[in-house]
Amino acid sequence: MNQRMRVLVTEDDSKTREFLGSMLSHKGYSVTYAGNGEEALEIIKEQDFGAILMDIMMPGLNGEETAWTLKGYLKNRTPIIAVTALQMNPSLLIKLGIKELVPKPIMANRLFEAIERVTKVAMSSRIACA
Repeated sequence: MNQRMRVLVTEDDSKTREFLGSMLSHKGYSVTYAGNGEEALEIIKEQDFGAILMDIMMPGLNGEETAWTLKGYLKNRTPIIAVTALQMNPSLLIKLGIKELVPKPIMANRLFEAIERVTKVAMSSRIACA
């Protein structure tokens, strides 16, 4: 997998956002940050990403609402990974277009495994459609 892949980290808690960004940068990913769902939607209109990490519990437009909006906009081109302390129903994840869930507290190996899985699937889908 191309380690210079661009990842959007959407997280309202600045310490968690910085922690995720630090882990991703250390592994060679290019990181962009959004502090809430509205900000993420604006950024995605301007830039392409290999994956989106999405907190679910955010003020304003929460992660579920943001993922639902992105599902229609992105047409599954960019995988969304929920990063949350919530227990989520797998059928809800599918409905929202969320491809993986990484529980908080975040373990680096689970995060990178999830990114690897969703980006392999997304890449396979793009190749099959070409």
